[in-house]
Amino acid sequence: MTAEDVVVSGIVLFAERIDGLVVGAISASPSPTLSLDKSTATIAVGDTVTIKASVNPVGTAITWTSSDTDKATVANGVVTGVASGSATITATAGSVSKTCAVTVSAGA
Repeated sequence: MTAEDVVVSGIVLFAERIDGLVVGAISASPSPTLSLDKSTATIAVGDTVTIKASVNPVGTAITWTSSDTDKATVANGVVTGVASGSATITATAGSVSKTCAVTVSAGA
């Protein structure tokens, strides 16, 4: 079939069946959901504790921060006690954040 045949014949071609069309709206992706396995933790100076985070959709990047790096540091959910005191560890995925309160005690 050529373009000339279609024009001369006066037919209309559809790439799909008209009664099989699906109409939908495209919207922004939903905010991720985030959860932590601990809301509080206590460790000694020099010790570590791991805070496990789960995020949906899977594969969403999680950023970890500590409110006081002189007391506790965090990297990929592993918290290290630096000095006695307390810090809040925050995991953030997109616009969603969850926290864990960490108390660091003096070494034994």
